[in-house]
Amino acid sequence: MAENATEILETPMFKCELNTLSRADGSCIYSQDDTVVATAVYGPVEVKQHKMHIDKAHVEILFRPKCGASQLEDRLCESIISRICETAIITSAYPRTAIYVIIQEMQNEGSLLASTINATCLALIHAGISMNFLFAAVTCAIPQEDEDIQFKEGTSEECSLTFVFENTSSKILAIDSHGKFTDEQYKSCLEVCKRSSEVIFTFYKDMIKKYATKM
Repeated sequence: MAENATEILETPMFKCELNTLSRADGSCIYSQDDTVVATAVYGPVEVKQHKMHIDKAHVEILFRPKCGASQLEDRLCESIISRICETAIITSAYPRTAIYVIIQEMQNEGSLLASTINATCLALIHAGISMNFLFAAVTCAIPQEDEDIQFKEGTSEECSLTFVFENTSSKILAIDSHGKFTDEQYKSCLEVCKRSSEVIFTFYKDMIKKYATKM
């Protein structure tokens, strides 16, 4: 797919540009509000002996922060995305190979983890990797003083929750939380994020349709 022309789709909240790297098997630059990440997928490719699985692909995630060395939060991000990809990708279709996903933070204005997860899914789609389902992440913040739920992390919120859903039955694949919250706050965030994930899946569908017409 990487040989096709770059394709861009933009909505009020999201923007995606596919095929941004000529040497990657799949790539995209994804913007969610003012947060921007670039993602590249390489694979399936030859894998080193010590990482080889005879019955499935080895999946490896690398997150690169905008500046400086990787921190603990970056390693946590890699771990979350790795578990999601291991579940979503039909790894048994690519035995004795590796699939590498490299993510570059370009600008962080909130919801970085969710943006990174969504960019990963779009890059995997562009690479033509076989998947059991698509996945989408949404982050909501519960600010102080019972203000309305927001879709960005900031410096003043009491907590933030990121939910990752799959598109076939809206099951939760992963949850990442920061701060304290009540059961009612959790349930409210879950419902809001589940509805918002449907918007993201629709964005994926529109992006795929637009790109397919150019192939």
